[in-house]
Amino acid sequence: MLQPASIIAKERDNPSKKVLPMEAADRSIQQFDRERSDLFAKRKDKRTGDLLEKYQAELKAARKQLTSPSLRSFAAAKAVPVAASVDLYEPNDEVSQAAPVSAGNSIESYLSYSGDQDFYSFEAKKNAPITVSLQVPSTMDYDVYVLDELGEVVASSANGKGEEEMATFQATAGSKYYPVVHGFDFSTDEPYQLRLAEDQLYVFQPYDVSLPEGVDQVFQLTPTTDGIYRIYTGPYGDIGPENDTVIELYSDSSLTELLADNDDVSDLTRFSEVTPYLVGGQPYYVKLSALGGNLHTRIRAELDPQSYPELKTNNPLDITLEGLSRNVYKFTPDASGNVKFFTSPFGDGNLVVDTVLELYSNENLSNQIATNDDNGESLFSEIQMNVTAGEPVYVVLWAYGDDFSFVKLNASADSSASPTIAVGSPVIQENSLNDGTISAIQVVTLANGAFVQDMSSGVTVNNLPAGLGLQVTRITDTQLSIAFTGKAMNHANANDVSNATVTITPAKVVGASTNLTSNPFRFDFIDTAIGGSVQYVYNNRNQLTQIYENGTLIIEITYDENGNVLTKTRVN
Repeated sequence: MLQPASIIAKERDNPSKKVLPMEAADRSIQQFDRERSDLFAKRKDKRTGDLLEKYQAELKAARKQLTSPSLRSFAAAKAVPVAASVDLYEPNDEVSQAAPVSAGNSIESYLSYSGDQDFYSFEAKKNAPITVSLQVPSTMDYDVYVLDELGEVVASSANGKGEEEMATFQATAGSKYYPVVHGFDFSTDEPYQLRLAEDQLYVFQPYDVSLPEGVDQVFQLTPTTDGIYRIYTGPYGDIGPENDTVIELYSDSSLTELLADNDDVSDLTRFSEVTPYLVGGQPYYVKLSALGGNLHTRIRAELDPQSYPELKTNNPLDITLEGLSRNVYKFTPDASGNVKFFTSPFGDGNLVVDTVLELYSNENLSNQIATNDDNGESLFSEIQMNVTAGEPVYVVLWAYGDDFSFVKLNASADSSASPTIAVGSPVIQENSLNDGTISAIQVVTLANGAFVQDMSSGVTVNNLPAGLGLQVTRITDTQLSIAFTGKAMNHANANDVSNATVTITPAKVVGASTNLTSNPFRFDFIDTAIGGSVQYVYNNRNQLTQIYENGTLIIEITYDENGNVLTKTRVN
């Protein structure tokens, strides 16, 4: 977390810096106002940077005039702001009134009248890049400037109407800075949002650092997944010379709670590496320094492959992404076939996130096999590919954004038709012993999908006679068999069941999103006759084929392919 900014407690009346030249102090108020307006207009129109030094000098002179005591009192009398909805930071129209801000916070305020400009202040606690971003109302034209203690512009952003402004600069620990919001328009009911953030170290995103001797760099690292992380340095741009680095990892922004540190990872290198276990969602702070000389290196933070979370078929994950961090998931197909990897709104809501999907064949993410940014219909991403059962695919997901993003990651079978199941035997017959046991096997066939490898659960026979159990065996990707164990408690002919069905949960079928239920079939029980028992056997067309008496075949019937009786033979 970024450190709170210090309050500007001292007025800017230091004669060595703030006393104006006589000619500036003697200018008329009207002349100054015209010059200031012309200055900002030129600054707005000239975006190519070829006159940047000239404009910065003019801005510096204008700022000094703005902080002149006489002009300040005149401006206070001249400006009559329209009451804004809520503005907690006014008055902050000049350096001496700069409102203190805390780095990392989002500030909502207003430019309340024509010519209004808002000053803020903070003190940098660390040597680190800092980005000041300004979210501008859609119909307004606002710019942002950052001044240092000497009044120099260290960063600025001047885009068009309604466009976000972002000004990034390298802050020096202990120095004071003044973000300034300037508007060519104003609004009393549409606020702007100003946010101050130091640079972040994102997971699986390398960061090149080049700083002079004696200057350290501090990053904030916020993992979104629990696991073992590898934080390490290497050559600048992966091609530079070796640099003698030191990595320190802290749990607090004041850098007092040291979790891990390393100078040289081995006797063979002067680069550094730490491998801590980090908790997702908790911020950590990485201090990077050099032992003598300039700091010129690349730093990375990566999740160890053994900590990759698993992505399963038809089991979507709601995911939090931190900035430009890349989340990695291991997907191991249960069955071969075509799988669609895609992103969608978090929690089945309607928030659209600009995502990127990447697929790799190896855990160290060096062999990319597919990638997609936008799916052609929205900012979400989609990749379809054939996978092989048991061969893992590594899915990388990230989003465009400097803050947290929320998205759902999915992996499902891609099919033009929904999966369906059907049973092969319309009748399941009790054994001739008439003891409630069943030796007949029911075969279930799947269309437009594939069974996962483990089918030991997730299969139910509805209206199964009491006393019977199931034993499910996966035959192929599209067939399984069901054997019936135990004994039916009630197995007289009157206890026949005519509306039995098979239901399989979607987690057991690649491409299914809901439970699959088969066509109905019948359990047929036999009665005990006087002096013995009679058993009737039917084929899969529900045609009588055999009759047993006391366990002995007495009649056998055959049919042609159209269902007509061919023969009816008494055996005994």
